[in-house]
Amino acid sequence: MIVLAATATIILWGGLEGDIFRKIQLAGFQVVTIMTTTGFATTDFDQWTAAGKYVLLLLMIIGACAGSTGGAIKVV
Repeated sequence: MIVLAATATIILWGGLEGDIFRKIQLAGFQVVTIMTTTGFATTDFDQWTAAGKYVLLLLMIIGACAGSTGGAIKVV
């Protein structure tokens, strides 16, 4: 999850506002909320790049793990 948060931060570098710590915070929060399917959104996804949207789509598909209550495919 840390690697995916770092990847999202790099991809979304130009589209997110604030300094480096704010960008890491926003990207990390979005990765966690997408993987757990909680539905929280703190940024406008329309402003994100296509690559950032694809990373989030991938996280939505493989976000849940065995034994969790996530709404995605269960990854063992």
